[in-house]
Amino acid sequence: MQKRMGDCSFLKLKMLRKTDEFPKKQENDLINLTKQNYKCRLNIELHL
Repeated sequence: MQKRMGDCSFLKLKMLRKTDEFPKKQENDLINLTKQNYKCRLNIELHL
C-alpha cells in the first residue's frame, strides 16, 4: 500500500499546487520523497 501511495504522490502534488494552502516545505518534502522512487520520477516528468 505504501509503494502504491508513493506512485500516486505526483498527482497529489499537482492537485495541491493548484491551491495556495500547501506549505512550501511540505511540497519540497514530497518532491524529495518522489525523487527517491524512480517510477515516481518518471510519472512526475510525464505529467508536469
